[in-house]
Amino acid sequence: MSELTKEDEYGIISRTMMNIRSLRVFAREIDFEQLLEMQEKLNVVIEERREDAEREAVERAERERKRQELLQLIAGEGFSPEELLGLSEEAPKSRKKT
Repeated sequence: MSELTKEDEYGIISRTMMNIRSLRVFAREIDFEQLLEMQEKLNVVIEERREDAEREAVERAERERKRQELLQLIAGEGFSPEELLGLSEEAPKSRKKT
């Protein structure tokens, strides 16, 4: 019999956790105390993930706020972001006479 890879194990666990019927079957087959212990651990993991997601959202919002401030500063000085990146052609290029 071949061993499961980590990806295979993850897939099986993910499918089981996302299916209410599978969870009910699993819950009937496991000792109630173990089920409560699993709940506690899952609650801890969920709370950690929630904190991470909230922190990431705050960081994204702060970065966007700074980006908007910079765009306003650039516009206030009479520049466009495209011009600073060299994407804007304000004046036509002069040709060399041959």
